[in-house]
Amino acid sequence: MTGDVVMMSIIYILVIVLLIVLIIIGIKAIFTIDNVNENLREINRKLHSLDGIFNFFDGVSTTLEKLNLKMVSKIDSAFKLMSRFRRGDDEDE
Repeated sequence: MTGDVVMMSIIYILVIVLLIVLIIIGIKAIFTIDNVNENLREINRKLHSLDGIFNFFDGVSTTLEKLNLKMVSKIDSAFKLMSRFRRGDDEDE
């Protein structure tokens, strides 16, 4: 009978130690998750600032592209007009 009581006491002590260790690990996991969450918020903030910069450059690029298309269109129209005048001169000769 004393052996059973000793074994049960040892098991209870081990269960209590296991619970304490699990509580400590849980608390450390919560602190780690909080640190990771804080780091992710910081990264997200920095990405939003970079997103603004990229949007600015995208807008500038789009504006330059539209300007380029207008210039190419004007030059193309000028060449077409010059080729019409040349064809007209060739027909006169």
